[in-house]
Amino acid sequence: MDHSNRTLVGSCRRGFTLVEAVISMLLVATVLVAAVEMAGASARARVIEKEQARSKELARQLLDEIMQNDYADAGPSPVFGPESGETRATFNDVDDFDKWQETPPRTKSGAPLPGYDGWRWKVKVWWADPANPVASSGSETGLKRITVTVTTPTGKETTLTALRCKESAYGKTYDARTTYVGGVNITLQVGSETGAKVVSGVNLVNQVP
Repeated sequence: MDHSNRTLVGSCRRGFTLVEAVISMLLVATVLVAAVEMAGASARARVIEKEQARSKELARQLLDEIMQNDYADAGPSPVFGPESGETRATFNDVDDFDKWQETPPRTKSGAPLPGYDGWRWKVKVWWADPANPVASSGSETGLKRITVTVTTPTGKETTLTALRCKESAYGKTYDARTTYVGGVNITLQVGSETGAKVVSGVNLVNQVP
């Protein structure tokens, strides 16, 4: 009689231990799945953040280049857009870049920018309404809106916009020959990784009156 009771109790204990093991496995699997999903989401977020940072860097680089040009062509009847035969290397006013685009992005001298295969950048220039700069005008207003759009290989777009005024210090002309610094570009490379690079620039107003 006592032997039978001990056998029954032992069988119950083995069954309960198996249930515990199954539940534990389910809990561990659930935690692992959640951890993998979180790690994947974090990795995707880092990739997106890095891509966005590179897009802004690229757009800023081209916008800085454009803003260092004159407001318009010299002469009484300036042409809006590039003149016949002009290329990016010879663009000399901001609206020369209107409708210009390039894939992949290159330097002004034509050298490919490393690490940007499959990327694209393009420019649109409008006459802007001084009373409402986001609105476009069909004729000269003394104000131009320049928009640079960068598209990644995955189709994500980043846009930067700047305004250029005809009466700004950059548009001044002098009777005497004058030398001045119009802009400064800076490139900071961290290590050898292509993506670990920051390119920026600034227009300088230090012209001699």
